[in-house]
Amino acid sequence: MMKKAYVFPGQGAQFLGMGEEYFDQFPELVSIVDSVLGYSIKELCLQDPHKCLNQTQYTQPALYTVNALNYIAKSRTTGQKPDLVAGHSLGEYNALLAAGAFDFETGLKLVQKRGELMARANQGGMLAVLGIDIGLVREILAQLNDPRIQLANINSAKQTILSGDMAALTASCQYFEQQGAKCVPLKVSAAFHSTYMREAREEFIAYLRGFQFRPLEIPVVANLTAQPYPSVNYQQILADQITGTVKWHDTILLMLNSDVADIEEIGPGNVLTKLTGFIQSAYEDDLKNKTKNIAGQPGNFLFMYGGQGFHYRNMGRELFEHSQAFRGAFIECDAVVQEALGISLIKDIYQHQPTNTALENILITHPACFSVGYCLTRELAARGIKPAAVLGYSLGEYIAATIAGVVDFKTALRLVCMQARLLKEQAANGRMLAVLTNVSDFSNNPGDYAGASLACVNYQDNFIISGAHELIVKIQQRLEQRNVLTAILPVAHSFHSEQIDGIRADFIRQASAVEYAKPTINFYSASPQAPINNLSPADDLSQEHLWRAIREPVNFLNVISEIKTSQDYTFIDLSPTASLVAFMDRIFGKHERHRFAINQFGKNLETLNKLVADVKNAESLPG
Repeated sequence: MMKKAYVFPGQGAQFLGMGEEYFDQFPELVSIVDSVLGYSIKELCLQDPHKCLNQTQYTQPALYTVNALNYIAKSRTTGQKPDLVAGHSLGEYNALLAAGAFDFETGLKLVQKRGELMARANQGGMLAVLGIDIGLVREILAQLNDPRIQLANINSAKQTILSGDMAALTASCQYFEQQGAKCVPLKVSAAFHSTYMREAREEFIAYLRGFQFRPLEIPVVANLTAQPYPSVNYQQILADQITGTVKWHDTILLMLNSDVADIEEIGPGNVLTKLTGFIQSAYEDDLKNKTKNIAGQPGNFLFMYGGQGFHYRNMGRELFEHSQAFRGAFIECDAVVQEALGISLIKDIYQHQPTNTALENILITHPACFSVGYCLTRELAARGIKPAAVLGYSLGEYIAATIAGVVDFKTALRLVCMQARLLKEQAANGRMLAVLTNVSDFSNNPGDYAGASLACVNYQDNFIISGAHELIVKIQQRLEQRNVLTAILPVAHSFHSEQIDGIRADFIRQASAVEYAKPTINFYSASPQAPINNLSPADDLSQEHLWRAIREPVNFLNVISEIKTSQDYTFIDLSPTASLVAFMDRIFGKHERHRFAINQFGKNLETLNKLVADVKNAESLPG
């Protein structure tokens, strides 16, 4: 069924005379506005006697009011609600109002405070870069490497707004103009949607604590992430929007990819209508020209996702603190986990600092491992790097399934939470042991391994066994007597062994309630029934496949060897420890096409930046 979306404009859409047709229709609401603001909203919008309509602290409540009255009038006329809403910057508050987040007066108070705080900031300015693709803008910014210049708005593929130090922005114009761009300084008082607004953001966070927010009744696409808001616990996204990039281009693309046939602007003017037209036209052209066969072409990346045991406290923390894409996605994940398990990943992974930093509570580690891999993928997508194929290692198959389009991320993460709860309740007291010797030792010395399962074969001299806690401790002692190196993994459950068979019936029952789509890209499993299990776009994934991912042995060695010899991928490890690419280096030797995003040694942002720079230098990426 084709859907309808409403979009609400933000600052810049105001003009003298806006709202004239609505003020007399809604005298009670106008009276509320005048009381809250302390001046006549009708006089401001229609006469502007003091010439302040274009000042931020006045513009924002004025636009919010006109947008809201327009929406209420529209709703009364049609008697219908849209399927999806979004708003550009300030307009996002009208989208949240339409979705039931708060009442009219609460929204007005929020935007009034937001406008005051943003008006108080007086650092920097903004620059429109028109006529060249956002990919080229990003490349030029990367070459300039100037933190004083930041992406503020990505309005369409060829309309980008930069924020920052005005002298730096002016100096950068020559580089954009050399590539055919037109640069236009904007008449604004500060560098909106950049880190120059950090102080306003911090004050707004404190202000938000005084309000209660209701669950959203319809999806709202967030500027910050170009993904739907979580239905609850979304206040942080509102605060982060002040310093984050407005991803309007990706917002409209999300709608188009979600079968939205009609995107209607609700508010004064037609700024967003024009932008939507540009984006939709380019989108339709891209669909016509898009090739179906991506194998062997530049940018042919295979993303690899690790499983339980590849985790540690603070994994990805630097990206959470400094990267809007990663942070926004992680906040979305946190909301899903809070709803499913009553646990906050942000608090348990990034804020609590006990002396013992080993994490073994599967209710935390399971969704945290999924979230980090998923958020790294969103971060790379924001930087123009997307996979042609995915490979899941144990729990990582849930992430792979999400990225391949088999399930949406919320469904996948809820399944991960379900799996974690079942394991916690029914399959505790397990252990997994990494053994650093030739895998043949397992079959050659059955007495030493009696009762344990061969869970994973990572490379020839690295495998993992699984079993009951007491059994694994005894096996470790026997192996140490033979000087075989071992390491207990931070996992309190016996994955890939009969020890977890007790949860199978409940797992299958709950996972069967999910609808699984066909993969849209090549999907590889490290837990194959045959030497390799390649789910191509024509194949199905089901609850049985997900069960095998945690129950059957992982044979990374065999699977990656098959892929490596039959396909021409650049492999990117999105596990938190870079373990999968380390395994590949041991199997094949180090190679420039074995890459990783982060590891456990800190400097996540620097590491990720290097990955992006390296692959873009090595590969000619589209777009």
